[in-house]
Amino acid sequence: MTEAVDVQVDRLLEALRKQDLEGSALVLFTSDHGQGMTAHCWAIKLMLYEEPLRVPFIVRWPGKIPAGVVDGQHLVSGLDVLPTLCD
Repeated sequence: MTEAVDVQVDRLLEALRKQDLEGSALVLFTSDHGQGMTAHCWAIKLMLYEEPLRVPFIVRWPGKIPAGVVDGQHLVSGLDVLPTLCD
C-alpha cells in the first residue's frame, strides 16, 4: 500500500513539474486511519488505540513551509482543512 501511495504522489508532483507549478503549489496529503481489524480485531472506530489518533497530515508548500519540519504540538481536524484553505 505504501508503495502504491508513493507512486501516485510522484505522479502528482511530476504533473506539477510539467506545468511549472512545483515551486508554488500547495500540496496536502491526508488519509483516513483505515480499519483496525488486523491489529486489534475491531470493526468500529471507537477505541483509543494509536491508529485512530495518529492520522497522517503532510503539507508541502515551497517557500512557505520548510521541508522536513515535524509539528508534534498542534492537533488538526480534517473538518477544519477546507474552511481554513478557503479563508
